[in-house]
Amino acid sequence: MKFLSEEWTKKHKEMLETQFNKENRNNVELVEIYENCYGEDITIWISYKMVDGKLAHLERGEGEDKIPEATFRSFGDYEDYVAVCKGQLDPKKGIMTGKFTLEGNLLKAMAMLGTYMKVNECKKFPEIEF
Repeated sequence: MKFLSEEWTKKHKEMLETQFNKENRNNVELVEIYENCYGEDITIWISYKMVDGKLAHLERGEGEDKIPEATFRSFGDYEDYVAVCKGQLDPKKGIMTGKFTLEGNLLKAMAMLGTYMKVNECKKFPEIEF
């Protein structure tokens, strides 16, 4: 199953629904924009919306002209996101070193880092091909 494919997105959503199933005060909108996917000039984005701690919406799309607005948007190279997914790059370090560009309030984003780490864990399953 190829990372960021339609098949991968369905599995990722299932894992998110299992992980984010308890109500809390956690509300966030995040779009991750993966640039230069698969070594080509392809942009893929994943849009997440958590409401009261639960996954309310997940959407996958392609193309720079279709990227949705959100409270937070993170832009980065596909290979850097893969490194995060594999545990080779800490997302905080990626932001601080400029590997990722974050749109939105950085202090609020850092407060939501725990949620992001859970989202990232839901990206990992044995049958992924990068």
